[in-house]
Amino acid sequence: MAQIVYALLAGGAVWESFLAIWQFWRQLGIDTSGVAKVLMGGGRLMRAYGTFPHSNVLAAFLVIGLISLFYFYLKSHNKYLNFLIPTSIFFVVLGLLLTFSRAAWLASGLFFLYFSRRRPLLFIIPLVVLAFFYWLIIPRLQVSLNEPALALRRVYNQIGWEIIKTHPLTGVGFGKQAEYAIQNHLYQKYGLIQEWQWQPTHNLYLLMAADTGFIGLGLFLFFVIFLFIKGQRSMVNGPETAMLLSLLFLGLFDHFLWTLPSGRMMLILVLGLNLLSLASRPRSSTG
Repeated sequence: MAQIVYALLAGGAVWESFLAIWQFWRQLGIDTSGVAKVLMGGGRLMRAYGTFPHSNVLAAFLVIGLISLFYFYLKSHNKYLNFLIPTSIFFVVLGLLLTFSRAAWLASGLFFLYFSRRRPLLFIIPLVVLAFFYWLIIPRLQVSLNEPALALRRVYNQIGWEIIKTHPLTGVGFGKQAEYAIQNHLYQKYGLIQEWQWQPTHNLYLLMAADTGFIGLGLFLFFVIFLFIKGQRSMVNGPETAMLLSLLFLGLFDHFLWTLPSGRMMLILVLGLNLLSLASRPRSSTG
C-alpha cells in the first residue's frame, strides 16, 4: 500500500514539475495581483505554482515527491528505471528551482547529500541545474534580513508570540489566529495596515500554539517524537521519515501545513505513512 502512495507522489511531482516549467516559461499570471513574484535583474518573475495555491506549497509537494524518487532509485536494479528515474529527478529539481522556495532548496539539497552517499550519480543532477540556471539561483540566495519576506515573517512571529502569552494553554481556537489578530488590532499595532498583510504566523509551531495553546502543540510534538523513536528506520528503507523531517523543517518558515487544505493533506498523509510503516513491521516474538 505504502509503495503505491510513494509511486503516486513521485508521478505527481513529475507532472507538477512539467506544469511549473510551462507556467514559468509563459509567465502566466505575472500581472495578476497577489501572485508570488521575485525580483530578478531589475524585473519581476512569477514563481511557479503548479496546481497549488502558492509556490511554497508546490515546493513542499515536490520535496516529498523527490524523496519518493530517491527511494525508488535506490531500490531499482532495472536499467530502464535507472535511466527514467534520474531523468524524472532532474525535471522535479528544475520545477523546485522555479518555485524559488529557499527553504525547500535547502531541504532538498540536504537530502541529495544524504542519498547520494549510496548513489553518487544523484549529486550530478543539482550540479547540472546549477550550471545552467545559476543566473536564477545566485540572486535568490542573496538574503537580506530587511527584505519584505523576512521582515514580514518576523512581525508575524511577534504577533504569534503576543497571542501565545495571553492564551498560553488553550490558544484562541483552531484557525482563529489571524481573525483574533484582526479583531484585536494586532496587525495595525505592528504597522501592517493593508489587508493583504493580515496573514497567519509564518511558523507552524508558533501558529499551533497560538491556535491550540501549549496543550495542542505539546500533543503534536509528543506524537511526532513517538513516531521518530518508534520508527528508527533508515531513510533508504523507507522514505516516510525523510518526508516528515522535510515538512517539519519547512514548517519553521510557513503556515500552509496548518492553514491550507492542500498543506494539511500533505502533513496528514505523511504522518499516516509513518504510522503505516510502524503498523506493518513484524512484531518480535518471545520465548
